[in-house]
Formats: sequence, C-alpha cells, structure tokens
Amino acid sequence: MDEYRFFLADNKLRVKTAIDTHFHSDHLSATHIMKAEYGSSIAMSENTGSKRVDVKLKEGSKIRVGDISLEVLFTPGHAGDAICLRLVHHQSECIFTGCTLLIGAVGRVGLPGSDCGDFFKSLRRLEGLKDDTIIFPGRDPFGRLFTVLKKERNDNTEFNCESVERFTEIKSNQTVGTVTEEINRCFDYNRSASPSSFGDGIHRASVLTKSIKSDNSNFSCIGVTKYLKILESNSSDNSTLFLDVREQEEFNEARIPRHVNIALSNLAFSLNQIQEAKKVFILCLTERRSSLATRTLNYIGIKDVVLVNGGFRAWTQAGFPTVKAL
Repeated sequence: MDEYRFFLADNKLRVKTAIDTHFHSDHLSATHIMKAEYGSSIAMSENTGSKRVDVKLKEGSKIRVGDISLEVLFTPGHAGDAICLRLVHHQSECIFTGCTLLIGAVGRVGLPGSDCGDFFKSLRRLEGLKDDTIIFPGRDPFGRLFTVLKKERNDNTEFNCESVERFTEIKSNQTVGTVTEEINRCFDYNRSASPSSFGDGIHRASVLTKSIKSDNSNFSCIGVTKYLKILESNSSDNSTLFLDVREQEEFNEARIPRHVNIALSNLAFSLNQIQEAKKVFILCLTERRSSLATRTLNYIGIKDVVLVNGGFRAWTQAGFPTVKAL
C-alpha cells in the first residue's frame, strides 16, 4: 500500500473507485484499505464472490475518470469473474488486462473459479483488438510495464494457441505453485467484507516473490563519463534520442542539455516518437525508472536502447553540466 499512498500524495490525487479485475486466490487485495483510508468505493464484476463490493460491473459498463471512459469487458478464465478495462487515451487504445493477458504469457489456471474453456474464449476476444493496442497487465515478474498486442500475437505461445484442446494441454502441465492452505487463506480474506488482520499491508502472498527477476533483455549500459563524450560528439545527430523519464517537474527544475522528457507514466503513449530514433539513451534520477523503461522498450522490439548508469544523480555528482528552468 505504501507505494500507492506515496503516489497519491505526490500527485495530489484522490481515489474515487478501487477496482479489482478479479477475485484473487493467490494474493491479497487491498481495496478495503483504500476504502477505509480514502473513502473510495470498491468495484468488481457482477459475477464476483467477494462480499466487499459496492459497485458491480456489467459487460459494457462505463467508468468515468475525468474525461476518460473505461469500458468493462467480461473475460473469465483465470478467474470466473475476471474483467478487462479498455480505454482510448490521446488517440492510443489500451487495455488493463489484470491476470488474463500478461507479458509473454497468460494467467494461471488451477485456482478456484478458473476454467480453460472460458479462458480460451476470452483470449480470442482480446485477439480481435488492434495491433497497436497497449496492454497493461496486472503484474510482470521482470518489471516490464506494458506490451503491445502485435508483440503478444507474434510471440506469446499461450495467447496464440490454435485450439482449446492445445491450450488446456499447456495449462494443465503448469503447477499452481502455492499450497492449498495459502490459497484458502487468500480466498477467505478476499471474500470477506471486513478481512481479519491476516495479511494487512501485504501485497502478495508470502509464497510469491516480490523481487524483479532477471530476464533475457539484451540492452547496453553506459557510465556518465562516456555518456558525456557521446553527447559532445553527437551534437548534430538528430537520429539519436536522449530520453529523460523523470516527471516533468523534476525535469524542469534541472536537466541535462539535449534531453527530451517523456515521463515514465507517459512512455506507452509516446512509442511513435521513440520508434523514430535509431538509438535511444535513457536515464532517470537513479536507475529505477529508467531500468523499467529500458526493459519494456527492449521487450517490445526497440533494440538499440542504452541505460545510463546512475542516472541524473551520478551526472550531477560528477560535476557535469545541467540546465535549469528559467
């Protein structure tokens, strides 16, 4: 919860509705904490078994967030009440898929409420979206932020199964990976309108790792001293993008010359600009946000991406030049 609290406070936001994309059996939902601390309502599918729900969402329901509208798609399979949330933002179409469609995989089965036949049908429904639809999954063990449908259509073998029989065969060979007692505790906790103290403040069950795993990303890193030389030697090169993924307020306060600011939160909606570059150097304040951006861009096919080690902080500590906003 702390990550959400900090984000809300830093951006001066309030929570109107907390949405669970499905009834979780393998980790804990904190929507009731959101409701207690921020006065938000809790929304889930009308098919859910959770007793804490205030707003039950139907297929085609619209959720308004400012001038943005989220459309509810009923996509059972990973869970019997699973939904996805589709929206159009700045001419970009995107969808929040929960644990239905992940990056390079799909959600697990073998949990209460899961069904391979329903899952296969739901995936075929998502397959009908546009190639450039941005996919925001509920989680990714490698720290990648999003993918695009074309990438999953081409490379995600679980998503692209040719038949329900083949899909069932693949998923039946995958173990659930959690003990029955743990699943039962999560199930009871998430179903309750007023959960006990078990797990309060814990985002995921203890049997699931919170760390970002190593993936097969093939990108380069560079230190700030070498980076300075590249900036100085490529002063007339417009084919290279020097990208700062800090928030705009941070960038305006002080920045490295020649850098373009695309905040990490806007990265998915700026892919056309990024893809025009032949080479991309990425930095943030340290390396946390830039490493997430680099992993994500590398995965979706932008290969010549270089992470600047130490980021803006290492640059300033080395005494290299910066520009301050007027």
